[in-house]
Amino acid sequence: MKNHSSMQTFYFIFLIWLVLAGIFLAPTAGAAVDFEVLKSLGTQDGKPTGALIQDAAGNFYGTTLYGGSHGVGTVFKIDASGNYSVLYEFEGGSDGVNPYATLVFGSDGSLYGVTKGNSNSNATLFKLSLSGNFSVLYTFSPGSDAGYDPSGGLTLGSDGKFYGATCGGGNSGGTFYRIDLSGNLTVLHSFGTSGEYDFCPASELVQASDGSFYGVTGGQLSYDIDHLVFKIDPAWNYSVLHYFLVSNQYNQGNPDDPYPTRLFQGSDGNIYGVGNSNIYGIGANWVYRLESSGTATVLYQPDAATIPYLSLLIQGSDSNFYGTTYSSADSGIGIVFKLDPSWNYSILYEFDADDPAGTSIVGLVQADDGSLYGTTSGGGTYNGGIIFRLTETQATTTSLTSSLNPSTVGQSVTFTATVTGNSPTGTVEFFVGSTSLGSRPLRNAVASLSTPRLVAGTHSITAVYSGDANNAPSTSAAVTQVVKKRRPPRP
Repeated sequence: MKNHSSMQTFYFIFLIWLVLAGIFLAPTAGAAVDFEVLKSLGTQDGKPTGALIQDAAGNFYGTTLYGGSHGVGTVFKIDASGNYSVLYEFEGGSDGVNPYATLVFGSDGSLYGVTKGNSNSNATLFKLSLSGNFSVLYTFSPGSDAGYDPSGGLTLGSDGKFYGATCGGGNSGGTFYRIDLSGNLTVLHSFGTSGEYDFCPASELVQASDGSFYGVTGGQLSYDIDHLVFKIDPAWNYSVLHYFLVSNQYNQGNPDDPYPTRLFQGSDGNIYGVGNSNIYGIGANWVYRLESSGTATVLYQPDAATIPYLSLLIQGSDSNFYGTTYSSADSGIGIVFKLDPSWNYSILYEFDADDPAGTSIVGLVQADDGSLYGTTSGGGTYNGGIIFRLTETQATTTSLTSSLNPSTVGQSVTFTATVTGNSPTGTVEFFVGSTSLGSRPLRNAVASLSTPRLVAGTHSITAVYSGDANNAPSTSAAVTQVVKKRRPPRP
């Protein structure tokens, strides 16, 4: 456990580092971003909550907090073309109300999720098949040993069972539990028992490659402790990995916030997260990395006046980090941003209250096609939020050469196209004027086509690169190919 003096030293060094680092906002050079609204939701649909998840067929699934025939939430399905359907409408009875967390696939292929509950309906854990068959897996009851008031969604463990947390029950600080596909629930840890300010986990936990679970407690825990990161090992031993300190006792978080900061394990094996606080009088947001020893390193901190609240953070397949903010100085609505492995920051998209792009980003996921898919809880055409796709493509250049040039009728001419970009894949189509000579796949960014069929004359040859998920299309400059007539044989 880190003592308070060591963490005060950490933040002192951190503040100096911010001054010396000179981090600045810069656009992504040579990149283009395509933003598309797949679905604008209305009052009947409800407001999306949590991130989308994707199945093997490319379909996405998510939840709305309200909406449906009873106004207490839905589970929906949407494909990459924007075709939307409701799989289940909550009734507000024994099935629960207000599903609010990201869904998770079980080992049986079904969807599993959590409802928040209210004074008329207890919180539930539910199962929903992809064909729409619904069942309650477990019902939480205030005062029970299992706890109540679930925190975030479920986590599928390496053993095929689900793990989750509550903010109520246990030893008055909530519980950490395991539940199998049959609904058998076991409490593994009761928060509030260790005397380490261990109460009220803020969101679902993440299981790391070492088998341990990591999570964050929400809200201000004491005068100088804003929140902490904890670890529960495979033997269910609890320990505090790191404390985050504050100087303003009135700077309290909200443990019941339905969209809390989530931890995740990066490709390097370390734990990553974002924090929002008021460090020694400075309104602060920061992206941090936690090593297994508990050592915290602040990797990036934006100007609080420019970006008031960082929220979500994920790591993409390209090793870049992608995240969202609740608001920004320009629009006051929010942005989607990127941090490269050197922690250079760039804005991918800034939401605008004056257009139907949506407000209050609540979910972000990278799909199999490399694009980012997300949800907002407000805005859109009908002010019920949107489901969007954001695709960043690297600008490319295509160069073209020919050999032989000039050539003679009947000789084979080879055209070679070279594409520069972000490890481009795809195809190149070769044209003589407006007529296609054929397409060839890129291999190590090079595609070649040979043809002996060019007629005598002067031809304009171009190469058109198709683009891929990470690279924009491009067309080469024209190459003038001269084809001479074949000399008649001498008598």
